[in-house]
Amino acid sequence: MSGMGARDDGQLGNSPIMPTMLSANDIQSVAVRSHFAVFLKTDGSLWTMGDNFYGQLGDGTTTDRSAPVQVATGAASVSVGYDHTLFVKTDGSLWAMGNNYSGQLGDGSTANRCVPAQIATGVASVSAGGYHTLFVKTDGSLWAMGGNYYGQLGYGTITNRGISPVQVATGVAAAAAGGSHSLFLSGERPAAPIVTAQPTAQTVTTKDVAQFSITATSSVPLTYQWQVSTDGGTTWADLSDVTLYSGTTTSTLSVSKPTAAMKGYQYRCMVSDGVNAAIASSTAALTVKSSQFAALSARAPAGTGEQTLILGFVFAGGGKPTLVRGVGPGISSVSGYMMDPQLRVYTAGGVEVASNDDWPGSREFTDAFVQTGAGALDPASKDAALLQNLTGNVYTAHVSGANGTTGVALAEAYDVALSDKTKRLTALSVRNQVGVDDAILIAGFVINGDAPKRVIVRGVGPGISTVSGYMMDPQLRVYTAGGVEVASNDDWPGSRELTDAFVQTGAGPLDPASKDAALLQNLTGNVYTAHVSGANGTTGVALAEAYDVALSDKTKRLTALSVRNQVGVDDAILIAGFVIHGDAPKRVIVRGVGPGISAVNGYLRDPQLQVWKLNTVTGKWTLSGENDDWDHTPETAALFQSAGMGALGSDSKDAALVLTLEPGIYTAQVAGVGRTTGVGVVEIYEAP
Repeated sequence: MSGMGARDDGQLGNSPIMPTMLSANDIQSVAVRSHFAVFLKTDGSLWTMGDNFYGQLGDGTTTDRSAPVQVATGAASVSVGYDHTLFVKTDGSLWAMGNNYSGQLGDGSTANRCVPAQIATGVASVSAGGYHTLFVKTDGSLWAMGGNYYGQLGYGTITNRGISPVQVATGVAAAAAGGSHSLFLSGERPAAPIVTAQPTAQTVTTKDVAQFSITATSSVPLTYQWQVSTDGGTTWADLSDVTLYSGTTTSTLSVSKPTAAMKGYQYRCMVSDGVNAAIASSTAALTVKSSQFAALSARAPAGTGEQTLILGFVFAGGGKPTLVRGVGPGISSVSGYMMDPQLRVYTAGGVEVASNDDWPGSREFTDAFVQTGAGALDPASKDAALLQNLTGNVYTAHVSGANGTTGVALAEAYDVALSDKTKRLTALSVRNQVGVDDAILIAGFVINGDAPKRVIVRGVGPGISTVSGYMMDPQLRVYTAGGVEVASNDDWPGSRELTDAFVQTGAGPLDPASKDAALLQNLTGNVYTAHVSGANGTTGVALAEAYDVALSDKTKRLTALSVRNQVGVDDAILIAGFVIHGDAPKRVIVRGVGPGISAVNGYLRDPQLQVWKLNTVTGKWTLSGENDDWDHTPETAALFQSAGMGALGSDSKDAALVLTLEPGIYTAQVAGVGRTTGVGVVEIYEAP
């Protein structure tokens, strides 16, 4: 809303003489007189400003206001006289405040009112004159009160004061009060609209369309305006047809693919016939069921120094409460488990922010385990755990053995504050020894969506030069699932574009002259692998990283995890862990691939796959599904394709499962049939 002109009494809300936007939005209507002004917002709130000598602002005082002040809610229309104000609420009640010397407020007295006083019910419209007032009821009757020196009330006399409303006509459609005269339009006034079917609450998933509908009857055409409240019904805002919404001015509102953050939003429809006061429908709530992966885990042999097990994770939007664990005794059923793991968490700059050797066994931790779905730990065990409010973006969790011990350990990171959708995990890093040929370092990632997503992919060697045996000259290649190379780099260019992207995503800086490899690439929805190898067949420790640069774009996201490794027997089988969080099942595709990577020397000839779910009450695992040789049907093959997965041979012995999983903790386990060994891949995808 903009204002200009005289402002000696604050009637412009402190606006200067030139037209200037005031600090008021979502304005539905405005009414002004010489020295004060009122406006009505779309949420039904009434605001006033300016001269308040007679209490016409209705704020309980007679103090002038140079800034708008809210004085009522649920208002449908407003009118102002010389020094008095009247408004009609959505329930048809009429309210008045201000100068009442001539009885223009109609409250049966001549006392001024600085607080709104109810005058009548069943009112359709009101018009304030100089010192008199007219209003029309929903039955078409016309009522008048106030000054009558010129006969403007229509009593048939010139009695100067009518301090209470008097009916002066019937069959009135509309009326208008001037300074000292009145006019009204005769005609049959339509009855107020009747709502015969109210909108009902909707429960949908993020892939669905929620529809809210209203049915109303009237003898004249109706208009509709849908509104939303994001604060439990305290305030309301008009909707317009944008990305999420359609039909905002029709009897049916559609909400397409609502986000999880919209859970609890309330909707209502304002129905108007253009004559009577608009009618508000009942409110209807939107419930959005959603699920998401909420944890990351890695299990591997670990020791000390360069054999430390390192798990990297990145938050977008800032850090958040996180549970990090280093588990050894908690997996004591694994042969050769680490007897006494110790845990340290570092920032991207290498600053240690937290550490633990033997978790405290406290109620705070056990509650967090239950909340996140993490497995229980013996309160007296020597497992390590941290419950930390991480305030930054990039972290690594280091699990090593106390006093130089070694063994199989599990590194885990859990999102404790899942309700906070403004922060999320958006990057993955893996550090390992890099060899040659089939022993190079490979990290897989999937981009979901129908438009390109900007990502950073890096192969870091000199950037971790503090690590003994680091790779001196890594080279990087990015491939599609079909094996097509889409980008490569050997020695990053040190450009401003890349360094700015590193800062934006929280990736650690690289020396512009280093031989690290890095790419800034627009990748369309697909499955990708980042391959890090040493130039000229060299080996060493390297880091493979993938970062989401377009964090504000929620339409495209990482939706899959893949791990390739040597598959052994017993405790050396290939295991990937994942957690599904939310209040709705998630459909996933899980595969154990061997022949599908037959180009790899020593591939696993006949993988078998099992998916297990943890019962967090009993601590026992139950089998959710298993497969040895996928079903080879066209339907399953088409599902692989729609998910962006690589095809499997029509008669291959690869394993695959399509499961609808309830929220919980799961592991996908790949082993060789007949205790065979070889290189295999475990894959976990969100199904379309």
